[in-house]
Amino acid sequence: MAIAPTLNENSEGYIADAQYPIAQTLLSSLQASRSREKASIVNSALVLCADHELNASALAARVAASCDASLYSSLLSAVGTFSGSLHGLASRRTENTVSNSMKFKSTSAWLKDFLKHSERIPGFGTDLYEDGDPRAKFLIESAQSISNKNANLIRLLEIVDCVGEQIGAKPNLDIGLAAITYALSLPAGSGSTLFAVSRTAGWIAHAIEQRAYGGLIRPRARYMGKM
Repeated sequence: MAIAPTLNENSEGYIADAQYPIAQTLLSSLQASRSREKASIVNSALVLCADHELNASALAARVAASCDASLYSSLLSAVGTFSGSLHGLASRRTENTVSNSMKFKSTSAWLKDFLKHSERIPGFGTDLYEDGDPRAKFLIESAQSISNKNANLIRLLEIVDCVGEQIGAKPNLDIGLAAITYALSLPAGSGSTLFAVSRTAGWIAHAIEQRAYGGLIRPRARYMGKM
């Protein structure tokens, strides 16, 4: 017998749909206004971030699991790796870039100045996709569908266009997470929170699979002499 989802209206007039319980909980925890549309976008982000090949944090989880560490310890290994600024905090670095760009009248002026000090722009580039990160494309479009007045989102999109036109770099997932953070008026750094909650599912799957596979992951090193 099929049972339809129960819809309940709370004191705020918000109709809670059981289809997106984790997304709704996250919006509430981040003290953001809630709606079925917003929950749907957050849920999409959770699905897109759950796993992504054998990246650094997933590998850390598998190494721990291969040593017969507990599932909790394997997750701690993954979280420790994730906490690095080049991994889990990358979307926050993208937000900082947007904030700093506001000092310039145009994104072209900002980009010219930025490239004087750094070659790599946070939120751009990936070795896995020749035509750009499809996750970023989806999240950017989702952000645009729900908000077109947020000043930070507008500047972020201008940066995406400017960087694409002038140096040919395409946005990655971190740009997408920053875009929905702005569109949903979430606190700064919320992209990393969504990423961590979502990726926990992937870490657990990797750890369980590694324990079932068995065998110790033990990389070897070979001395190459002076470089």
